[in-house]
Amino acid sequence: ICEDGRTRALNTCCSPALGLMSRFAERVVNDSVVNDSPNQSDADKGDEGASQFPLYLLPPIPKRGAGYRSEPIMGIVVVLAFSSLLVGLTHGMAAAGEGKYTGLTLATVCLIWIQALFAVLCLLFLLCANAGVVKRSPQTCYPVPSEVQWRLRANPQTGLGGLGNIDGPRGSYCIRCCVWRPSKEDGKSHHCSVCNRCVVGFDHHCGVFGRCIVRGNLPCFYMLIGLAFTGMATGLAAVAANASSAES
Repeated sequence: ICEDGRTRALNTCCSPALGLMSRFAERVVNDSVVNDSPNQSDADKGDEGASQFPLYLLPPIPKRGAGYRSEPIMGIVVVLAFSSLLVGLTHGMAAAGEGKYTGLTLATVCLIWIQALFAVLCLLFLLCANAGVVKRSPQTCYPVPSEVQWRLRANPQTGLGGLGNIDGPRGSYCIRCCVWRPSKEDGKSHHCSVCNRCVVGFDHHCGVFGRCIVRGNLPCFYMLIGLAFTGMATGLAAVAANASSAES
């Protein structure tokens, strides 16, 4: 009886451990079956490894260039000074004479303020929107090329210096931003040395506003140039209206 009692007590104490061991063995067998499955090619395994590469091992995002913060000063001064000059000229011409706003002079005053407001909004969009920038995310970083993985795992301190951009099925992999850039069919991609970012739909880097002009902000850039001419036309209209009212 005592021997049977000890046997039952031993089974009661060891049964949880035996259950855990059996479940662990079953999981190991299942994982080995999945990994050794003939349907999984070496390329699939490589892609899976590339997608599991931790993003925190990637080098930090490059710092902005020296002109990123100094170049926009000229653009800000030009837009604000030119807008103030045209608004002041239009108001001065509209208020000249008897100091009363007629129909034409009132229209020029309203129009010049609308144009100045649009100019400031376009300026803010150019400076702050980061249009076209390829941001680092799992969608843009994966799959990490094998050359990049090997370099970062072997010697993370040296980074990716000396390694060129890598062409692949998703386009071009920038080794400075560590992101995949779309192919040329989806728009010209470029890494700007001043902004230190990869952008899509690149047109040119504007030294006046200190930003890359891309497909996403190109309408604002053209509108800002057009507003300079329409603003001058509005100011001339106010001068003409003032002259006609003075003659009458």
